[in-house]
Order: sequence, then structure tokens, then C-alpha cells
Amino acid sequence: MKASPHGRVHELRILRCLGALVHAVVAVDFRHAQAVILEIRRAAELLHGAVLGEIAPGGEGPLVAPDRERQELAGRGEALEALDGETNEATRRALPLLWDDEHVSIGEGSRSACWPRAALPDVADVPWQDLGAIPVALVTGTNGKTTSTRLLARMAREAGFRVGAASSDEISIGTQVVQNGDWTGPAAARIVLRDTGVDFAVLETARGGILRRGLAVESCDAALITNISDDHLGSYGVDDLAAMTRVKAVVADAVRPAGTVVLNAHDEKLVALASSLDRAVVFFANLDRDDPAARAVIAGARARGAPSKDQRGAGASRCFKTKRA
Repeated sequence: MKASPHGRVHELRILRCLGALVHAVVAVDFRHAQAVILEIRRAAELLHGAVLGEIAPGGEGPLVAPDRERQELAGRGEALEALDGETNEATRRALPLLWDDEHVSIGEGSRSACWPRAALPDVADVPWQDLGAIPVALVTGTNGKTTSTRLLARMAREAGFRVGAASSDEISIGTQVVQNGDWTGPAAARIVLRDTGVDFAVLETARGGILRRGLAVESCDAALITNISDDHLGSYGVDDLAAMTRVKAVVADAVRPAGTVVLNAHDEKLVALASSLDRAVVFFANLDRDDPAARAVIAGARARGAPSKDQRGAGASRCFKTKRA
């Protein structure tokens, strides 16, 4: 299959087919789920063709499904074609697109429109001129994610934005809590980004959601990684801090070229990560701490570029912006 810039489907193996029940293995190599939407759909189309007898896996001859099941599968094929049309046009216009089992949306927040997946409009009937992106910030790390998410959301609200925020505490739209509980995955992001009352989104992004389902968004304007520690090692194949750093770095990879990655100068793993990024990087540090290494990072950042923020006072942090040379 043709590879996308972010990954490719490198194996599609049909194990068993009985009527319309297909057991298959789809092995995918990708950075985050939304980035390989076309590859996943191609895999689905191959499965669809196998059930309808259009593909004979393993050379065993055509497969035949009952008429009712064939009609259902044909309807799903038509829905895939409609989704293809919307996806291709959204891509051409550089517009965000989110989809799940029930809905498809184009644009974000106050500049979005959403439809049932089974009733997508014709491409010509989509109000393309009204659709667009809003500022999106992703927050991850081992500790401090929820606190940072809520603080940033409050700051944005005080600045006059209509903020949608998702964290391990809740989903909030403005000052109203719309869902309680742990909402740190793609489903939470879709709820926030499909709310037309939102014009600024802050999304806590936990490592479990990244590993199980990827990111809901293809790109964001800013990403904060608070720190990397060994609190959650040993699950989903992440057994050391180097692997955990790569997982958390997914949010940095999603930052748009003009965006900013915010990293902790006290964390040597994140300091090392900064040198591999081709986005602007802001370091933060508590300069009241006895941490010569962090002070050296801040001094180096200051030497390479003007400070973006300089707060003074007891326990203050200072942030300095730098670009990779």
C-alpha cells in the first residue's frame, strides 16, 4: 500500500471468513491514528471486497455472503465513498477533519460543522467558507498535566476566549462542566472541538490515549510536556524512560510549523528532545531551585534568542524561547 507521510499499513492478512464475519490482522505503523486515515480505509475496503467475493484471500476462490449482508456491506461501501469525498476536499483546503463511528466533522470549534456519518452531505453542499481551525494546545507529561490544563484554560478565559478544556477531572466549555471524570483521550478532544461555542481548546493528552488510539488532531498550535518520569512504565510495551519520552513527544510532532513546544528545563530527557525538534521551543524552569543544569539550559536559550517571558518573584519560573539552529 502507498505510505502516508506519517505511516503505512504494512500487512493485511485475512485469517477466516464465514459469511460476513471476517477475522483479520491489520498491522499498522503510524505516529498517530488520524494521520493514516486513508490507509485504514483502504484496509477496510479490502476486507469489504473479500466478503463480497471481489478478492479471494489465499487463493481459495471467491467468497459469497448472504444477500442481506451483501446489501449492508454495499451501504457501508457507499458511506466510505462519501467520507472519501469529504476527506479529500478537506485535505485540499487544509481543514481539520475528525471522524468516528457516529459522526464526521470538518473544522474546529466555532468554525466547525458536524454530520452523522451515515448522512454526509454532498461535497458541494458543505459550507466550506465557514470552516476553519481554532487555537489548540495539547498538554502531556507524567505529572502536572491537569493543573497545567486548568491553569491555561483559565488564563485563556480571562483573555476573552471561549475555552473548551478536557482533563482527567472533567470536560468544560467556558465555566460549565459538561462531563465529569477522566477525559484525556481522542473522544474528549472530539467533544471539545465539535462544540461551536469554543474558540480556544486546551486538551490534556495522556499516554494511554496516545498508545491506544493516537491523537484526535493532526496538528496543534502549542504543546506542553511537563516532565518524564517512571510512574507508568511497564504497560503497552513502554518499559523505559526513552520509550516514554518518544510517546510523549508525539504531541510535539503535531505542532504546526509556526507553533511552539514548551518543555521543562529541569528534565534532561526533554532538554535532549528539544535538539531534535524543528519548531520553536520555550523552556520553563524554577530558578530558585539549586539546579545548575537547568540554569545552563536557560542561559543557553537566552543566548540564542530573546526571552519570551521573564517573571520575577519568589519561586518564579522563567521561560526563554529558542529555535533549533
